[in-house]
Amino acid sequence: MNPNLNSPQPVKLYCKSLKLIRFILILGVLGISSLGCQSSSPTVSETQTSPPTPSNTQASLPIEPEPLAVPLTPPANPIPIATQPTTRTPLATLPTVSDTQTFSPTPTDIPALPTLPETQALSPTAGKPQTPSSLPLKPSTGTSTNQVIKTLPDGDYFYGESPELNSPGRKYVVFRKTGNLIVGQEYFLQTDTSHCFRGTADLNSIDNVKIAYFEPSLEGAKWLFGELESIKTTDLYQLGFDKAPEFATANLRECIKILGNET
Repeated sequence: MNPNLNSPQPVKLYCKSLKLIRFILILGVLGISSLGCQSSSPTVSETQTSPPTPSNTQASLPIEPEPLAVPLTPPANPIPIATQPTTRTPLATLPTVSDTQTFSPTPTDIPALPTLPETQALSPTAGKPQTPSSLPLKPSTGTSTNQVIKTLPDGDYFYGESPELNSPGRKYVVFRKTGNLIVGQEYFLQTDTSHCFRGTADLNSIDNVKIAYFEPSLEGAKWLFGELESIKTTDLYQLGFDKAPEFATANLRECIKILGNET
């Protein structure tokens, strides 16, 4: 039996060696862990692709992590695009009908035309002359001649209710005087009222008047005869036979043929 085995010195050496081994192991573990932390590269996001590694390269050195991009500072009050107000240009408002004023031209004064009397429709008694009481009153213009018909010398004469020769609706008388016998025509210009007459000359009238008027009928034209009280001459102007219209002188000759002329 070896006497050294039972001595306490070998036991102490054994214990020291165990402690030393433990310490070395702890240092080794710490060194490996620190080396592993330095050699580990930052995790690359899935959206980034790492560049291809060349085949003939030396042992890769630890890659330093790339600096991270600094995010831009957002504005203080960010406004979402979807919620930004849309600026609309106001449309010009059109004036309403009530705002506009209509201007109507001022009508110019149109001179009034002389009113023509209504024409009488043809009927069995249409051509019959009207009596002085039924004739419309005509306003007189100026003063008549008041010449006494009875004292006129024999001849042809032309009288009118107006001093003008062509006044529509006015009475005109064309006649021939032979002694106290007067034959002529009385007519109202531009009307259907006209007739031949025969009477006796008095101071201011033609009395004992017989008339003849022409009237169309189904059997043809015919002359009808009648009577009048008198034909007043106080409201007539003596115009001169040379100024009588052509149709009036022609009608006078026709009336002389119908009613006769005592010479």
